[in-house]
Amino acid sequence: EPLYVLILLAFGLNALSMNAISIPRAKKMIRSVNFRDAKNLLDKVLLLSNEAEIEAMVRKEMERLIPKDFIDFSRL
Repeated sequence: EPLYVLILLAFGLNALSMNAISIPRAKKMIRSVNFRDAKNLLDKVLLLSNEAEIEAMVRKEMERLIPKDFIDFSRL
């Protein structure tokens, strides 16, 4: 799920596996956000208790961090 790429990177993963269709979106997301922002997002997500809260937080932060490109990511 490309929407969660930043969280995976903040956890320290440096290799990801995904289908070919997701690669351009994931690359664009990675290039649009710095590691500090990804780490801050992870810190916020770790305080949440369920999947719905996590998804809402990730989508909200993506809209804030990359607003002009978020429409592309929101369809994921």
